[in-house]
This record gives sequence, structure tokens and C-alpha cells, in this order.
Amino acid sequence: MYGPRHRRFREDPKTDENTTNTFRAGRLFSLVQTAIRSEAYVITYPMKLASTMHSIMKVRVAVDLLLMSKFKPGTMPFPRAPLANPAVLRHPVTLPAGVLPAPAQAAEALLPVKVNAVQKVGFVMLALYLLGSYFNDIGFHVFGAVPRLTLVPLALMWVSLALSGNIGRALQAPLGRWWLAMFVVMTLSVPLSTWPGGSTSVLLDFLSKRYVILFCICAVQITAAQCIRFAYLNLAPATLILFLCFRYGAYTATDGRFIIDGSLFFDNSNDLAIGLLLAAASLLFVFFTPSRLLKIVASVEITLCILYILKTGSRGTFLAAIVSAFFAVMFSKRRLLLLLLAPPVLMALLAVVPAQTIERLKSIVVDPEQTLAEGKGGGEVESQLAREETFKLSLKITETHPLLGVGIGMFDDFVQGDAKKAGKHVVSLNTHNAYTQVSSECGIPGFICYLATVILTVKLNYRMYIGFSRNDYKIDGRLRGIAFAGLIGAIGYVVASMFHHIAYSVDLPWLAGETLALWLATKSLLSSTPAVTRHG
Repeated sequence: MYGPRHRRFREDPKTDENTTNTFRAGRLFSLVQTAIRSEAYVITYPMKLASTMHSIMKVRVAVDLLLMSKFKPGTMPFPRAPLANPAVLRHPVTLPAGVLPAPAQAAEALLPVKVNAVQKVGFVMLALYLLGSYFNDIGFHVFGAVPRLTLVPLALMWVSLALSGNIGRALQAPLGRWWLAMFVVMTLSVPLSTWPGGSTSVLLDFLSKRYVILFCICAVQITAAQCIRFAYLNLAPATLILFLCFRYGAYTATDGRFIIDGSLFFDNSNDLAIGLLLAAASLLFVFFTPSRLLKIVASVEITLCILYILKTGSRGTFLAAIVSAFFAVMFSKRRLLLLLLAPPVLMALLAVVPAQTIERLKSIVVDPEQTLAEGKGGGEVESQLAREETFKLSLKITETHPLLGVGIGMFDDFVQGDAKKAGKHVVSLNTHNAYTQVSSECGIPGFICYLATVILTVKLNYRMYIGFSRNDYKIDGRLRGIAFAGLIGAIGYVVASMFHHIAYSVDLPWLAGETLALWLATKSLLSSTPAVTRHG
């Protein structure tokens, strides 16, 4: 009864002030009297009155504080991270089990990651450089000339790397240090090259356009939010490469293999197949996002990527796709559904692939020498035998030049020189194996650095995927999707590089760079240390 009457009494503006004071005094006397009567032990009246008055004052202060906190909120006693932070979904800070950090350490852990203007510009240039190469290809087909849309983004990427303040950020992890060591070995191989001028040209081209990408990614992608944003952007190349296949794709007249005729990058069926494989792997990120529309589009595009991979007749990439699909199914939570859908989808795709291409794909499990002895061999069998001979030759060169090889990009030049000395003529050769490509041209130290980079790319993606899966209740699920897509893409690269000389291509710098950037941005979360990131 006190509460309602009290509110009506106070809300009446015409109430006399003396009446108010009389009511409060009478009510206070009643409370004091009730408290004294209910006491279980006896004390003197003045002491009891003083104690009761003290209790009433504490209750009054508590009520006032409660009302103030409800209607006039003040500053929090400790800073809190924004709940909209994508790096930490449900809890702003993840504290480790055990003793809480000291206030100074806790405040330091809560500091947001600062993204300066140079890093933001570098992030935009990195995105433009990624998409510019595809639009260069489209522009070449449309206008007959290369628009060179990547020149300005590439130059500004270098500027952003130098001025970002994070030029050595990639070196915080072993992956970045192995990548740097690989370049050092390549540089040392130039003076001992069979053609130093040619090796210098190859090295500078690789450094300026492809090698530096890993360091640029780590310098400008410093938050988990930026990694997620770039993962969405990385879906565009899959759409663009499928557009090129649909609009400008054609079968070669010699062996009936699918290529993008006149393309700047995909006029070779093997290069096209690898591009399609990595594009399909990047689309796996979508299945960890909440968008159903994106999942439907990604499913269609992955199916089309597989179709065009089959049409290329690239046996090495086809084998890499099988291995990648196997691990994707094994790591998936819906592996039973995928195992049921895969056979009919694959059979439907094979139904529209030319018979000549299917025969070429079957030659993976055929002994080429026996087939050729039986008189059944075709161009695909001869190609397989030639690759085996080239592989043996690259191993022999590695054995004879184990320290620094014959010079970066000089495998064919070395083979041609030996053939000329022997009075023979051989066609232009490539190793068709990225591992022996590096070992024969940069020696065993270069091979070790390259292999360590590839292995660490797979390892970090696996560790992040497992770590994010164990903490999916408090970490953005899209981070797990980035790690999963990177893991499957890296596995595909490991297998495909056994059959193609792609050691100096742009594929590994992009894969390793995105992997390392995500690792550096989220390693504190994976190790259960306090960390907060924000939108960059």
C-alpha cells in the first residue's frame, strides 16, 4: 500500500508541504517502532533508535543509487569491447582459465586494433589487384588490348607495404620466415645460373608481381573483420573465371582439350584447371555464412567448376580435385549427404564431357609403357611418358647441382644447352612438377624452403579450422569457413603441384598470404588469450 499511495501523493502538485513533512515523519516513526518491537534481544532505546536510523539511511541511499543507474547511467567501471565485433561473436573478450589478469594487463588487452589510413588504402589496392587481372583478360577479349588495370594497384600495394608500419608483420610466424628464406636462396642462385641475365629477369618479375603478395596481405589485413571481408570478395574470381569459360572457352583442335582461347592466363588447359580448382575451394567459405542464397549460388558454381575441370582433361588437377573432395567430405558435418549426392552428380557431369577427354583421364591408372607396347597408345600416353622422362631429368639436375641449382627459370635453358653440346635438338621442356622445378633451379635449400611454406600453409589452416570448431559458440563461424576453404585449397595445391610447374605462379602467395593473415589476426583467440579486434 505504501508504494502506490506514495507515488500518488508525490505526483500531486497541489499537496501542501507541511502535510508532506508530517506524513514522512509519521511513517518514519512507524518503521522505527516496528523494528524495535521485532528485535529478539534487548538494548537501550537511544542505541536502538540510532541503529535503526542508520539502517534506514543505507536503504535510502541504495534506492537512490538504483534509480540513478536506471535513468541516468554513468560510465562503466571497466571498459568493454563492442558487441558488434565480428571477431568475437558472443563474448567481447575470451579470458583464459585460471587467475584473472591484473587491471593494467586487462586494460591493455582490451585496446582495439588500430587500422591506419595507409593500411586501408592497401586493402583496397589488394582487392583491385585481385580482380584486375580477370578484368584485364575480359578487356583483352572485348577490346583486343590489355587495359592494364593492375598497374596502379600493384604500385600502390608496394607503397602501402612500405608505409603501413607492418612491413615485417609476416615474419612473426615461421611461414613468413620460410617464404623470405626462399627468396634469399633464389637470389643467391642467380650468380651461379647458366644464364644470370635470364634468371635476374625471372626473379624480378616474380618478386614484383607475385612474391610480394604474401607480405602485402599480412601488412594490410590485420583484423579478423578484414579477413572476413576479403573472403567475401574472393568469391568474385570464381564467377569471373566461369564467365570466361562460358563466353570464350573452346576445345583445341589438336587434342580436344578445353581452354580459354586467347586468354592472358588460361590459354593452357592445365593452368585453367588449377584456377578452377582453387576457385571452387574458395567458394566453400559460403557454406559457413548464414546466407541461403549465397549457398545455392556457390553450389551451382562449384558444380560448374568441376565440369570445366573435367573438360580440360588435366589429369593432375583431376586427381587433385578428387583428393580435395575427399578431405572436404571427411571434414564436413554432412558427409553422408555429400557421399550420396556425389556419385550421381559426377555421372551427370561425365555424360557431357567428350569421350576423348574421358579416355585421357582414364590414362591415370594405365601403365603407359605397356599400353604403348600393345599399340594402343595415343597422344595422352606419349605425353605421360614424356613427363616421366622430364621428371627423372629434373631429379638428375638436382643431384648434380644440389646447392643452388642451375638458376631460377633456367631448367629449359640448361637442358637445351646440354642437348646442343651433344648435337641433339629437343623441344622446349618444363619440369611439370613444382617441387623438382625449385630443387633443380634453386637447389635443395630452395626446395626445403618451398616445401616448408606449402606444409605450413596446410598446417595453419588445419589448426585454425579445428580451433574455431572447438570454440564455435564464441567465435564467428565465418572464420572457420575461411580456414576450411584455405585448407581444401592448400590440399589441392599440394597435389596439383606434383604435376604442374607452378612454383613461381601467383597461387601459393595468395594461399599462404591469406592463411598467415588470418593466423596473425586470430592466434590470440585460438590460444585463449584476451584479444579484441574491430572493423578495419
